[in-house]
Amino acid sequence: KQLLIYILVAAVCHHGGAGTTAAGLRAGKPTIIVPFFGDQFFWGSMISKTGAGPPPMPGKTVTAKQLATAFTFVHDPEVQSAALKISSNFQHEHGCETAVRSFHANLPLSKMRSDLESSFGACFRLNDYNLQISRPVAQVLLAAG
Repeated sequence: KQLLIYILVAAVCHHGGAGTTAAGLRAGKPTIIVPFFGDQFFWGSMISKTGAGPPPMPGKTVTAKQLATAFTFVHDPEVQSAALKISSNFQHEHGCETAVRSFHANLPLSKMRSDLESSFGACFRLNDYNLQISRPVAQVLLAAG
């Protein structure tokens, strides 16, 4: 539903949250970011660096004149083209699949296995013995007393 709104607008002006930033760019819309805290400043800077929007304008100090200038800026054909290019990149990057593959490729599996039975993942640590053990091994040890 959120993406349907973006069809009707020429640009997006928002706080700079990652989700809203991605949704606007996915729709190919130039983006004006007025950050307030956290990663919002980062996303504002990234938008500006790509040419898909003006530099971020901190919410605590932004003026009506700055916003008016920003709205004029996003109507520039080069800015619109930059936003469309990012949208095209979104369509071809397979982001979720790539993220999952990267996550799995970087898992330290050797450090995640039970030291006593490597076919199981470790879920307990015996600090006195410097061992990582799996649930089945823990059950055997508990049963043995």
